[in-house]
Amino acid sequence: MDGPDFVKGVSFVNKSVFAEDQMDEMGIRLKHFIEVYNKKFPRKPLEEFKITIKEHSPEGKRKQYMMHARVVVKGQEYYAEKEDWDIVEVLGHVLDALRRQMFGE
Repeated sequence: MDGPDFVKGVSFVNKSVFAEDQMDEMGIRLKHFIEVYNKKFPRKPLEEFKITIKEHSPEGKRKQYMMHARVVVKGQEYYAEKEDWDIVEVLGHVLDALRRQMFGE
């Protein structure tokens, strides 16, 4: 897998867009999300958790991040896509959207 060592099962596409300290914070958030999921649904393991990150500068000054997430559980797919100026915040928005879909919150 391509994600942080302590977040098993999460693969990243284009993780080179963020710094090491951002990677640590993202890893903490992802690990928490997966732990909560595993407690709620112990018999439904995550089959796939893929995050794709794209960056662009709409006005040529600041970078904006677009994050797509795909989670597969027992053949059912969940998707979330969010955009923000802060890469750690965009991950939070994506995880919130997945949480609402998957946990019914």
